[in-house]
Amino acid sequence: MDLVALFKPSEGVQKPKLIDAIKSLKLVKQLQIHENYGQNIFPKENQPKSSYFTKIGTYRDIIESDKSDFNLSNLTQQINEECIKHGDSNNFGTSDGTAIANIRSLISRIEHLRLQPEFKNIFGFNKQLGDNNEFNQELENFLDAAQTEQTLFIISLKDASFEKGLREILTNAIGNYLLEEARQYKFKENPIVLFVDEAHQFLKKTISDDSFQDLELDAFDKIAKECRKHGLFLCISTQTPRDIPVGTLSQIGTFIVHRLINETDRSVIEKACSEGNKSSLSYLPTLQSGEALLISIEMPMPIIIKIKEPNIKPTSLTSKLFV
Repeated sequence: MDLVALFKPSEGVQKPKLIDAIKSLKLVKQLQIHENYGQNIFPKENQPKSSYFTKIGTYRDIIESDKSDFNLSNLTQQINEECIKHGDSNNFGTSDGTAIANIRSLISRIEHLRLQPEFKNIFGFNKQLGDNNEFNQELENFLDAAQTEQTLFIISLKDASFEKGLREILTNAIGNYLLEEARQYKFKENPIVLFVDEAHQFLKKTISDDSFQDLELDAFDKIAKECRKHGLFLCISTQTPRDIPVGTLSQIGTFIVHRLINETDRSVIEKACSEGNKSSLSYLPTLQSGEALLISIEMPMPIIIKIKEPNIKPTSLTSKLFV
């Protein structure tokens, strides 16, 4: 569904064809691995339906998994293969010219994104033969306690553009991956904490497609609501609480709140806090540099804390306008 959000297909024809093409390419990947399949796509025009659906049934579990891999380079070609008439009970039909015309804008959108340098880098189109530096493999190795002694895994999205919602979609995809791992009890014995810095840049409830329909990006809502019991904990840092999805913020149990002047930001924090803590939020506009209000469901009353200056100070001072 993250690719659906990225490519923004229309609901009528484009979205079903995109989803069918992704399913077919996932099948192709499994056939190449297990049955020496020699093609990069799965042709359907006038082909027997039984062959396709039998193979789909064989590999259904892996195809329906979010972790299932496929070759994105062949996506537009496979989408065209999905544009066929229903045919009869035995065979797929002939090419459907109307459907092909309806998916042209989707094809153009996908090809345009594929030509963007950052898109090539993120999705591996620039990889050299034999380069096995796959993000998902690196993350799996980190999460496997038997494979690594690392305690920190940093994911930087500084080179990912804000254009087309790419940052939000990538973040949501990572969230979905961790969510599925948590639901499989992968973190029950070895819990992990997921930190999201500058969370307002990455967490977004929805993005709009070209027809102005909202597409949900709700992985972090689900993590906040259900994953504590699975051993996956969430910590977010933001300068603008008003930009964090309400569903995520309402599940936060502890807040460290620095000076907030914006009334909307204060209102968001107030709504997320318990009734007993709301009166203490009046201190927020008066907090000094390095001071914060510690609010938690585990504490009867909030307390003001002083944060020690770091040994390595961030370069966050305002530039001098006049020297």
